[in-house]
Amino acid sequence: MNRAKMNKKVIVIVVALIILIGLVGGGYLFISGRSKSNTSDNTPAPTEMVVPTIDPSEIGLTLTLSPDHKIVNMQITKLEGISAIDYELTYFAMVKGEKVSRGTIGHVDVTPSDSVINKEIKLGTCSDVCHYDEGVTNIKITLKITKSDGNIFQAEQSVE
Repeated sequence: MNRAKMNKKVIVIVVALIILIGLVGGGYLFISGRSKSNTSDNTPAPTEMVVPTIDPSEIGLTLTLSPDHKIVNMQITKLEGISAIDYELTYFAMVKGEKVSRGTIGHVDVTPSDSVINKEIKLGTCSDVCHYDEGVTNIKITLKITKSDGNIFQAEQSVE
């Protein structure tokens, strides 16, 4: 009998603890969910920066594709007021009979003594040996031009 009373007490204590944990946990979730919704109402939405576009001719940009279609030559001749240029070159290549999107990125620091930038961009991967992509089409370069005054512009050009 004594053991039966002890089992009942243990069951009552366990049930009470489960109820207490449920109440505390539920209260926490209720309060934390409520505080999140209040803070999100007062937080301004992030804004997207619009980068002004300039014509590639304004910086003297020319792109030429090598006769073997393995290299794109980028030349920029109007560098006055430019401190840096970031580029992203994208294109499609044929890989095992399928058209696959490819690309490369790079950065060029411009010094006041620079009068022309010439950059060879290989269409493939190179480590010890270059493995050039085949069936290259739709070559497009996007430039992020950082001016000496900190202003940023964008220019795009394609190669046929």
